[in-house]
Amino acid sequence: MKKKVLIVASILVAAAVAFWVWWSPADKNLSDKPPRSVGTEGIAATESSIAVSAVIRYAAIANAMNKVAPVDFSTNGRQNVCVNIQEQVKKTVQERVGGDVGKLLGEAAKFVTKVITINQTRHVCQDIDYTVSVHRDGPFTVTPIPGAIRVSVPVSVSGTAGFTGDVANVLKLDKKNFRGSITAFADVSMDIGSNWCPTVQVRPDFVWRDKAQLEIAGRFWIDVDGSVGPKLKDTLNDAAKKLPDALGCGLKDMVARSWHPYSFQVSDLKDAPLYVNLTPGKVGFSGVQYENNAVRLALAANATAEVSTMPIPSPVNPPELPPLTRISATSNKLRLSVPLRARYDDLRSAAGRLILDRDFSGATPAGHATVRIKEIEIYPAGKSLVLGLRFDAKVERKILDAKGWVYLIAEPLLDKKNQMLRLGNVKFTREVDNKLWAVLSAIFREQIQKELEEKAVVDLKPGIAALRTELQNKLSALGSKQGIVLKIKDDFIGLEQIHLADKDLEVVAGFEGTADITEE
Repeated sequence: MKKKVLIVASILVAAAVAFWVWWSPADKNLSDKPPRSVGTEGIAATESSIAVSAVIRYAAIANAMNKVAPVDFSTNGRQNVCVNIQEQVKKTVQERVGGDVGKLLGEAAKFVTKVITINQTRHVCQDIDYTVSVHRDGPFTVTPIPGAIRVSVPVSVSGTAGFTGDVANVLKLDKKNFRGSITAFADVSMDIGSNWCPTVQVRPDFVWRDKAQLEIAGRFWIDVDGSVGPKLKDTLNDAAKKLPDALGCGLKDMVARSWHPYSFQVSDLKDAPLYVNLTPGKVGFSGVQYENNAVRLALAANATAEVSTMPIPSPVNPPELPPLTRISATSNKLRLSVPLRARYDDLRSAAGRLILDRDFSGATPAGHATVRIKEIEIYPAGKSLVLGLRFDAKVERKILDAKGWVYLIAEPLLDKKNQMLRLGNVKFTREVDNKLWAVLSAIFREQIQKELEEKAVVDLKPGIAALRTELQNKLSALGSKQGIVLKIKDDFIGLEQIHLADKDLEVVAGFEGTADITEE
């Protein structure tokens, strides 16, 4: 009997020792601890774009031409002028002599020779050499016509013409005044083909306001526009034909030099630099639209944007310039995708404000219990976040007091409307110690888990505002060099992607804005 009692006592002591070891103050893991791992996919490439819209008012074009066009210029030429002139000439005539003289001559009619002076009209044609001065009488005006604009300016012409030969001898003239006035205009249309080469059509012409005339002897003017007009038109047309050749395909060469990948560092953290790598893809041109008061056109470029910890290497051979496609002339949207970093420390702080050093109490199978979270650990595990909670548990039955770790996994979610990062689908990992978990699970599930899922958020608005300001400053500096006003909208922000890096979350923020060419 004594032997049986001793055996039972030994078993009870062993069980008590085992129970005490099990309930000892050493930290216990109530659930599995997932291994730390970082997603390998990274942030997927997104498409960024900029469409620059230009609205150039005709008044601005006219003002520019008024600044650069000369007020005066000169030319010279030769033309044939015909006039009717009167001159006095001596003429010999015979007339029969009668009367007393005739009687004296034998009462026979006699013929005598007589010299008289008479006026005679003669039609004379003569080449003249002239020099013409052209003066701009007023400002340039620009108006739309179907498929083009018409640039007009009033000018007056004046100068001198030199006579030679009979005209000069008879009229006693050497040089005489020349005058006239015209409205000169040019119909201009422009486009850029898919091969990037500009096509320009210029059709110059003019109309006389006061036809060209030559002053004759200070008394009257003769019309000479018959030869001056065609010569002036030929000169204008010859100059216009040279314009497309002068432009050439320089635009294509200029764009080709800039058509290569770009890398922009958006984070200067020494331990984790971050770059946005842009690879240009396609580009479009709207063509020129001639509206009532302005010329409208747009140019757009698309690029693939990728976020990386390394800048994109420079290509050995620049990529081929793509054909120029057509877009709408009203396009002026700016679309950029830029990474924003949110530290795990920020998320840990957000969770800490909710549950750290706070008592969570409730009834359990072992009596009333209180759980206090003493420490929070957050780290990535693939596409999920792991929240490790170190706790102290006080149970009504003192022998059941314990401390240890419990782990939750959560999906980081983007609250696009409120610009926040939330924890979604929060759940505990697989339970390891079913006995202690059975005692404390209600407190963890119904209070701590719910608190984290509903209230653990990271406000991204301050970071977004700072990123928008930095981006606006960079764009303004870039745009001012090109005469483009680039503005980021204040009322738009799109949170597009999220990637769990080793020490932080990378969120892709999509910004929209406008891009417009400024008018001088």
